[in-house]
Amino acid sequence: MRVLRITDSENEQRGMVMSGSKLGVYVNKKTGKAMRVSAPPLAPPETEWVRLADDPNLGILAIRDLARSKGIVPTPDTIQWQ
Repeated sequence: MRVLRITDSENEQRGMVMSGSKLGVYVNKKTGKAMRVSAPPLAPPETEWVRLADDPNLGILAIRDLARSKGIVPTPDTIQWQ
């Protein structure tokens, strides 16, 4: 059996790894709503939204913990999905 290894540079050439990616989870500082961004064109404007994490698959409890540790919203326990 032969195993092929794809390097990071090959992934970048294929467009699989995006430098400066806007993928991840964003939280609105004013409303306390969270949004998953899985495609760069869907990224919200950065005026009210803060990119909390690179992983768009985080659960709401992990998002609340991150928001609490970073002090993004006054009441992280009230963060909900948009």
